[in-house]
Amino acid sequence: MAFPVEDANKLAAAFGLAELAKPAAVVIWTTTPWTIPANQALNVHPEFTYALVDTGERLLLLAEELVESCLERFGLQGEVIATTQGKQLDLINFRHPFYDRLSPVYLADYVESEVGSTGIVHSAPSYGMDDF
Repeated sequence: MAFPVEDANKLAAAFGLAELAKPAAVVIWTTTPWTIPANQALNVHPEFTYALVDTGERLLLLAEELVESCLERFGLQGEVIATTQGKQLDLINFRHPFYDRLSPVYLADYVESEVGSTGIVHSAPSYGMDDF
């Protein structure tokens, strides 16, 4: 699920770019897609390296070590244009894909980079303590 960036200038700065050349979105991973309507935040690991990937139409934010597997799974081709540490993404706002509300990034050391994920998880606290 892609969450479009709200704070484009902050995202560009986090990656050391003057600006974003095209629309950008963070791609989340969840084992419970029915919780996406209740999303309140996005979580990245402060120590992971994250990549901004140009896929043609837009830029995608993914964990660097998962870029190749994600692009293959999504049926996309892309090129990494910049990288940054997760801690640089703290408090950058993205738009909820269904509702008119923001989903800020918070740092979380429980985020994993296992194959099949994107290195970014979403948080829906109304569905349990794990997300609170």
